[in-house]
Amino acid sequence: ISEFSDWSAGEANAPTSAVLVSFKAKVTPKNKVKVKWETGAELDVLGFNLYRQTVGNKKWVKVNGDVPIDAQNIGKPEGALYTLTDKKVQSGKTYRYKLEVLKTSEPSEYSDVVQVTIP
Repeated sequence: ISEFSDWSAGEANAPTSAVLVSFKAKVTPKNKVKVKWETGAELDVLGFNLYRQTVGNKKWVKVNGDVPIDAQNIGKPEGALYTLTDKKVQSGKTYRYKLEVLKTSEPSEYSDVVQVTIP
């Protein structure tokens, strides 16, 4: 290469790794599921939808209902911590969770899927 040109590495619709710092789920002492996530920045984030799937079932169910979870720092370079407890789980079942990140100008993005088993 003998000169500079416009180029970039990766895909234009790369995963939301710069927005989401972490996404985790764990079983509480009362056999509920506590889902936690942290954002690194919320410049173009409007909010979130949390989805649950029971292992063995293909259907994803929105845990937070009809209203999205609002971003705490909409339009700001600061991130935030979020927690949601899913109380509609049953003992002996395994659940998967994924987070939809609602963006201001781009299509929504999804987190990796995390899995927990209720004793």
